Amino acid sequence: MSIGPYWVGDSPATPITIDLFSAEDITAYTAAVADLYAPDGSLVYTFPAQPLAADEVTLTLPADPFETAGIYTLTVRLLGPNGVGVTLPDVSVVAQARTGWHTLDSARADWESAPAEDVTLYNLLETARIECEAYGPALGGSRVPANYRAAQLLQTRNSLNVGQVAPSGDFGDGSFTMTPFPLDWKVKQLLRPQTGRPRVG
Repeated sequence: MSIGPYWVGDSPATPITIDLFSAEDITAYTAAVADLYAPDGSLVYTFPAQPLAADEVTLTLPADPFETAGIYTLTVRLLGPNGVGVTLPDVSVVAQARTGWHTLDSARADWESAPAEDVTLYNLLETARIECEAYGPALGGSRVPANYRAAQLLQTRNSLNVGQVAPSGDFGDGSFTMTPFPLDWKVKQLLRPQTGRPRVG
């Protein structure tokens, strides 16, 4: 499950609501506690204990919780009497930064079949960005040019396609595996354009 996306510096006024419908026998629990962790695993905020209301938990984010870009993790634990407690599956929260590279919105605007899951698309874009920066000439703080953004999106699409194809050659059934994919010649050409005719003899 994921929530967001947000931007670095956001202070959302709308509380986060977590649906507990799939949790096992929630009638045994009376309250919930939660922790928000940064992308590096450090604790950002511990939410006060919240009473359970119907089949959901409502959490109000603190001011300016997203100091860096990345995937934050929200861990929720249900509590009951006599020491009863259970930890729910982690909730992912994507926080973006405007760096000149593709964002979730810009990637989806240029790619109609982009993944609907924010975490999947964010990871693909970030991995492609790192690969493009490693191969392309250093920008040295300059604005990210259009050819770098195009290379990032093409590498993102290539990586997704590889991750969805089973070893048998069959296309995936909706599951996704992050598989490293080397830069193909089109991506390399975008990052390091070759001009002129090759010499012969």
